[in-house]
Order: sequence, then C-alpha cells, then structure tokens
Amino acid sequence: MMNHTTWTWACHICGKTRPDEAISVFKRDESARINQPPGTMTRNIRYCNDDPRCTRLAPFQFLEANTHKQSDFKPGQSVMYVPMHAFGDIRHKDVEIGVVSSLSEHGDTVFVLFHGKRTSQGCNPDSLIPA
Repeated sequence: MMNHTTWTWACHICGKTRPDEAISVFKRDESARINQPPGTMTRNIRYCNDDPRCTRLAPFQFLEANTHKQSDFKPGQSVMYVPMHAFGDIRHKDVEIGVVSSLSEHGDTVFVLFHGKRTSQGCNPDSLIPA
C-alpha cells in the first residue's frame, strides 16, 4: 500500500512544492468548450489550501487575458483587478479581487469594491478580468 503523505505537488499559483495534505485541487469542466457532454474534459489547478492568496486566485487560473469593455461587466459581478505594472501576471502581489458596484455613465470606468475597503475604486475595464 502506498503512503500518500510522502507525495508532493507544486502549487500552480505560488510555485512552491508542498506535501499532499497542503494541496487542494480546483477542477473545472471544460467539456462545453470542445462541444462534448459534461465530464468529458476537466482541467485541474493545484493550490496551497493553507495560503489565502493561493485559495483566492485558484479559480482565476483558467481565465485568459483579454481586452474588456465596460459592457462586459455588471453590478454584483466578481472581478479580478490586474494592475498595468503586473503585465498580465495574475500572481502579482498587487492583484485584487472585488465586486463591481457600478458603471460610469461615459462607458469608460468600472467601479469596484475591493475586500476590506469602504468605497469603490474606479478601474479601467482593460485591467479587470470577469469571474
């Protein structure tokens, strides 16, 4: 019988090698992307289950960088803010997750309420990734 406690895995978020009990797996069904029945194709992201940053960023690892418009966002939607100086690296220390609170009338700004803050911050839609 194999002893699974000696297995180690690399976290896809921070890159650290961790023991099996410190790693969780976020799974996503990708079957619809290839026009197949549910469960045909899944992708896994391994992340540190004792690190809040890794846990928070795991679901966003499946997203690809895109150019977004204000119309891609709706109030109440979860988003990831990736500042320009992060150059698209969603593992950057300044990446934040928040919730869209409102949209500007001019169509150029999305207001996001970030965790632990009382007021919304105006963001360029290009810096946001919808969840």
